Amino acid sequence: MVEPTVLLRPALQRWLRGRRPWKATIAVNSVVMTLFLWHMTAFLCAVLVLWPLALAREHDSTAAWWLQRPLIIAVASAFLVGLIALFGRFERAPPHAP
Repeated sequence: MVEPTVLLRPALQRWLRGRRPWKATIAVNSVVMTLFLWHMTAFLCAVLVLWPLALAREHDSTAAWWLQRPLIIAVASAFLVGLIALFGRFERAPPHAP
């Protein structure tokens, strides 16, 4: 059996030759360590904000758990964007002088 990634490789390589996907890759790679180090803190902040609202309390994968996932991910993403804006500048290389 052939893995789907092997079948998709030619199409993905063509797609990655474009400017926008490559710019997005470079932008994420410039703060990837910050993203890795702070993503759980962002998730914790999201849970701490949503807990008093009686959200993010489900322990089992019930329908309520699945319905709350997009909200939790959105709130955690907002915190993560803020943390990356705050700490990502320490990871980025200084701009080159012309």
